[in-house]
Amino acid sequence: MRPSYFAQIKRVTLPDAANFVRIPTLYKCQQTNMTDNSETPPSPWFLYVLETKHKHLYTGISLNWQRRLEEHSSNSLKCAKALKGKGPLTLKYCIELPDRRTAMQAELWLKKQSKASKVAIITQRTALPFTHSLITC
Repeated sequence: MRPSYFAQIKRVTLPDAANFVRIPTLYKCQQTNMTDNSETPPSPWFLYVLETKHKHLYTGISLNWQRRLEEHSSNSLKCAKALKGKGPLTLKYCIELPDRRTAMQAELWLKKQSKASKVAIITQRTALPFTHSLITC
């Protein structure tokens, strides 16, 4: 069973300010099912890099990279704002990661890299600092 989440507003005092700031905090609720004790392995997540017609690189994560590429290419409501009207899009790089947390960390790390570093990673001249398996495009 997947845990459900609920948000609770937490009051935090900043050292330099006299005002209070409200920060939403997520708390995990464990839901247990007495009949099913088997743990299902987490679904693999994919990190992908797309190139626009202007040679800009876009990085994203998804459970299904083929579906996500179609959504980006179709300029539908589910298309990322950064990609609207920038087609045709080409998939340059795609890797499989074990879980969402790792995928999000990898995406953040890759987005912080320079374009030259991203190109070196795409052409596989530079190794990534996390375990993954390469998906052939």
